[in-house]
Amino acid sequence: LVDEGLVILEMPYMQVDAEGTVTENVSDILYYTLVNPSMTRLNAELAPFQQIDAKRKPIAEAMADLGLTDPESQAVFSSAFMGDQEMFLYQPNYGLAPVRSAAVMIGANQMTELFMPYSSFRVSLANDKVESLTGSLKGGQVTADPLKVELVNASGDLFTNFFNSEFVVRLAYRGQASLNELKVMHSIDGEAWSVLPLGTVLMHQPASDYQPGYVVLRTSELGYLAVADDKGPVMASCLEPDSCGL
Repeated sequence: LVDEGLVILEMPYMQVDAEGTVTENVSDILYYTLVNPSMTRLNAELAPFQQIDAKRKPIAEAMADLGLTDPESQAVFSSAFMGDQEMFLYQPNYGLAPVRSAAVMIGANQMTELFMPYSSFRVSLANDKVESLTGSLKGGQVTADPLKVELVNASGDLFTNFFNSEFVVRLAYRGQASLNELKVMHSIDGEAWSVLPLGTVLMHQPASDYQPGYVVLRTSELGYLAVADDKGPVMASCLEPDSCGL
């Protein structure tokens, strides 16, 4: 069909092999994009930040998207939204693994309708803040790569007034500590860090040797977020594009 012109491949670097399968390879992608990785789809997998609009969804649908299937987890998760039936969900498809694995949510209600339809979440890897974060721990090790989570308007300006709303944030977790051993770290500027109160963590899944877990937390403050515990990580930092993704 391709040879006959009935099917047109979307990109010039797409090829059809002898079995009729559409294939791509890195060298062709880079060649056809002027050998500039920063302008390619390949680089999207390496991006240290993502900014996209949150999608409004029923909470049940969002839980399915997040892979929450057991009734106990669903009950805990739903309780964070205070009776709201829908939420705004940020869940990127690209970026380095800690960014791609993140999710940010907020209930859809009369208050959040004042700002969420006109804004987008921006999530950035903040590994340049690990030194200041480690210095604030006074023992313990970083087990979720620090991320900077922001809500911005169409002009890129930060929203700072959330009308007392709370966000639910999922971070990729590289440790194996129990829930009550986790410390959720928060910073406004990435330099001065504090521990968020007990009860911040809603649920978590410990990592294995080959697969990260996750921490789901609730917070009224955005900014820099990370997780630490005394046991430390069982996986190295998830900075390769195909590693550690949830």
